[in-house]
Amino acid sequence: MNKKQELQYILGCLFGDAYITKSKIWKVKKNCYIDWYAIDLNAVDLDFVTFFRDCVRQFGRGKLNILFDKSKVKNWNDQYKVGCSDQIFVKKMKIIIFLLDKTGKMSI
Repeated sequence: MNKKQELQYILGCLFGDAYITKSKIWKVKKNCYIDWYAIDLNAVDLDFVTFFRDCVRQFGRGKLNILFDKSKVKNWNDQYKVGCSDQIFVKKMKIIIFLLDKTGKMSI
């Protein structure tokens, strides 16, 4: 896949299974809370999570580890998790998603 296709795959995942989270973290130097964003994906299929991680690696910085989450609920499946907290990449994804919601077109 080329970069354009990988970016389209990431966006497709964000509209489907992945999600963007927002939390508050304390910044000591600024002495205040700031917004912290991350892109996360939880899925049962390890191949799906691995491919998503590999696509995100082309754009995001930092570690992208896949974690195994053993289900605590009897009838639920175990899941794999991957997340990206590169603030620049996540904010760019938020802007692209906002623009896609407004136009309905993907012109990347």
